[in-house]
Amino acid sequence: MLHDGTVHEPLDPGEFERLAAHWKRERVESVAVCLLHSPSNPVHELSIERGLAGGPLAEPSQDE
Repeated sequence: MLHDGTVHEPLDPGEFERLAAHWKRERVESVAVCLLHSPSNPVHELSIERGLAGGPLAEPSQDE
């Protein structure tokens, strides 16, 4: 994601499954995702939230 909200590289949805499986094996209790340019375009943050739903992902911040 570029500073103006333009998607530079799309996310790989399969990566969510790999991460979730790894975190489950390692017994990860929580994960925080902080994307630098989410205020410009939250599409990646929202995709990550959906992709990791039910896992150790902390609720995203609603700060504006």
